[in-house]
Amino acid sequence: MADEYINALNLKPLPLGGYYVESLNAITKVQPLDSSGRQVRDAYSVIYLLLRGSDINAWHKMKSGETYFHHLGSHIILHMIHEDGRYETKIIGDPLRDNKARFHCHVPKNVWFALELEDKSGLCVFSEAAGPGFDYEDLEIGDSDKMIEMFPQHKEIIEKFCLKCDKKGTSPNDIHILSNKQDGTEDGSNSQLNETTKEFLTRPATVEQINIEGYWRTKRDILIPGIKRLLKATTFNELVELAFEAKEDLMSLGVFHDVDMLIDTSADHSINPNGYDVTFHVKEKRLLTSSTGTQIGNNEGNMMFGCSLNNVFGRAEQVKADLSFGTRTRMSYQLAFIKPTPGTPGRNFTIAAQKSTTDVPFCSHWEATQGLSMDYMFPSIVGQHCVSWEGTWREVTGLAKNASFAIREQAGHSIKSALKHTVIMDKRNNIALPTNGYFIKLAQEFAGLGGDVMFLKHNFEYQQSVEPLKDVILSWSFQGGSLHPLFNTPSKISDRLFLGGPLSVRGFNSKGIGPRSENDSLGADAYWAAGLHVYTPLPFRPGRGGLGDRIKTHLFVNTGNLITLDTNLPWRSRFNSLREKIRWSCGAGLVFMLGIARVELNYCFPIAAQNTDSVNHGIQVGVGINFL
Repeated sequence: MADEYINALNLKPLPLGGYYVESLNAITKVQPLDSSGRQVRDAYSVIYLLLRGSDINAWHKMKSGETYFHHLGSHIILHMIHEDGRYETKIIGDPLRDNKARFHCHVPKNVWFALELEDKSGLCVFSEAAGPGFDYEDLEIGDSDKMIEMFPQHKEIIEKFCLKCDKKGTSPNDIHILSNKQDGTEDGSNSQLNETTKEFLTRPATVEQINIEGYWRTKRDILIPGIKRLLKATTFNELVELAFEAKEDLMSLGVFHDVDMLIDTSADHSINPNGYDVTFHVKEKRLLTSSTGTQIGNNEGNMMFGCSLNNVFGRAEQVKADLSFGTRTRMSYQLAFIKPTPGTPGRNFTIAAQKSTTDVPFCSHWEATQGLSMDYMFPSIVGQHCVSWEGTWREVTGLAKNASFAIREQAGHSIKSALKHTVIMDKRNNIALPTNGYFIKLAQEFAGLGGDVMFLKHNFEYQQSVEPLKDVILSWSFQGGSLHPLFNTPSKISDRLFLGGPLSVRGFNSKGIGPRSENDSLGADAYWAAGLHVYTPLPFRPGRGGLGDRIKTHLFVNTGNLITLDTNLPWRSRFNSLREKIRWSCGAGLVFMLGIARVELNYCFPIAAQNTDSVNHGIQVGVGINFL
């Protein structure tokens, strides 16, 4: 039986063990987004694999994640050793035969793994999909001595699945040569395979039937918009690409844990040889889920607890309740109802009620808020938009004993009713430390639809990064904003603009630039800030992954200004002061990556400051996501 599949699929021996053939490569090319410096390659690739009897697929690891899909035959045991030394096994197979098995299993990047059959008397046909697509430069074959040195606690299992040298001295390093010379030529059968693949991808294809299996609480009408695009496919390549897009649309609804996809020839294949059936196997989330976690950002840490009612009415509605408290937020509650728009990822409506009490640092008070908000988010060719209304009761309270008179004048209640529009264009390849791409955010807010707060506020943020040399990042950014009180109403400290701090103009304490009263920052009406940054690898670990990817050296120059607008001056003359008494700082330090957040440890040199500013000459630590 194994020989029949080998002949039918044109499988060839795989030096790692078993048999394989490339079955699909994306036409689209991509640049891997990590900092490994890998070259442009296919967006994804798929291969067929076969193991029989005592075949193994030896220890190896990849720089891209891979997913294995079971098709028929024996279950497969997937052995994994993670970077932290943790050993893990999974079963790839039919969950109806073994409740621990799954039709597909994912192997994260940089994780050592090996494969073997559960039934040594059988065989298994399965496939592997990699994104970005497979390239031999991404592959590292396990050497038993090196692996045992790294993971001595797993010596027995490492020796069992390591690639052995054959009589001719073949070693793990020869796998690339073996795969290219199997037919006795330098290029092997790659050119013929590529021609066959292209011919197959351009073959006409029509979708005869689309099935979705595994849902019971979800209404069918919200699933149709995301999958009906498959009917537009005219070639097999289009069919595959549209099927992956449909899968992403189904996942974006937020009601499924997993979505598996199967493309098969149609039941009436003899009548229509170009017909295909597409089946999505979905697994719904539980009605009630809960979560706990921590959030680090803007020099604040929070502990969060939440619970959600998922797919409440069967059309992807969600009710979320969240509770959080942290270093500044004494307590925050939020209850939200979220309704997405099927078939349009990124488009949803949210209505929420919230209550919170927050310590306002460097302003000697707390702020208590409670209110309602409504948000409508939608994508466009420009970017992601959010139109919102906020109705909030606010109280400046909890004044410190040494609070200045200017802060005491702000104490008490205010009611804000405001409309806000925000548009974001984010083309960065990494949120915390991008190597290329740009970020633009534009926000306008109008308050005065009731309440005693009336103003017009604008804010603009821009950031761009390039990699002029390998592992050297050059980044520059600009921010600016203004607050215009309306109808001669005074501005509230809760709405004013502030500048300075480790996430803003470095070399100044948080809110350290601009008007002050005693030790309190008062904020102002207009500001601008700019930064130029250079990030380089550590001298002793340049661009080698691990520690070298997580820690960078940092050189910066920051500048900016914050002023109170003189309303007695003509409109065009009010902003002239922004060009006067400009603050400057520079410095050097280290950047530590923490997932989507980062920590900066800088030594700062304030160059130009005013007498009223609060400067920080020396070490400054910043934790957050959004830095100047």
